[in-house]
Amino acid sequence: MSDDAICKICGSKQQAIFSHLVLNKYDVQYYHCSSCGYINTENPYWLDEAYSDAIAITDTGIMRRNISIALKLAVILSINFDRQEKFIDVAGGYGILTRMMNDMGFNYYWADKYCSNLVARGLEADTCVKPGYAVGALSAFEVVEHLLDPVNFIRESFEKFNSETLIFSTLTYSDKVPDKSWWYYSFGTGQHIGFFSDKTLAILAEKLDCKLYKFGGLFVITRNRKFHWVTGLLVKFLFPLALLKYKSSFK
Repeated sequence: MSDDAICKICGSKQQAIFSHLVLNKYDVQYYHCSSCGYINTENPYWLDEAYSDAIAITDTGIMRRNISIALKLAVILSINFDRQEKFIDVAGGYGILTRMMNDMGFNYYWADKYCSNLVARGLEADTCVKPGYAVGALSAFEVVEHLLDPVNFIRESFEKFNSETLIFSTLTYSDKVPDKSWWYYSFGTGQHIGFFSDKTLAILAEKLDCKLYKFGGLFVITRNRKFHWVTGLLVKFLFPLALLKYKSSFK
């Protein structure tokens, strides 16, 4: 049995479910774990080619997504964290979210090993956050589906940035394995290599000795932080109001 057939989340045996062309040239096998629901590709030997640009040219919703995430994130942080705490976007891309969160008054900083900081220059975590400082929370939006080893990524991020909370996003699927028509497979870009159900994320959290929360499409994995029960309701009801106010500022 090849390593490709061992689940990277729970360690169970996986089954091949289909193959499909990735980047319009590579015939790639996809696997599914019936124990935790994780779906992943075979060993992604094409990633260097897929990441010739860190942000895929097909990602035309990047600004809309960052606006939506920033407003939801502001609600979550305002309810559950001290405004003076520091936060780090550990896969910050061009720095769009980091800049937006700072503009809203949060001490937000940028980190990313694979992308250039174009928008949040001067807010790099390596220079702005002292080693050993207890960071309130980390964020990683639209990242976990890109990872070879999600468990180790989260564990190492907690250790590197001295934090016990990760707020992130991904598109989960229901109990039924999505067929090839699911757009989130993103066959054309080759960048999405792992896919989760809510059950998968719950098991991932348990493996890290963490709890899992879900608020308005955003997920939280945390070791010791308790999130107020009202958070989900406020994200649901305050986010539309915040979005309207944000849009009105451009009129």
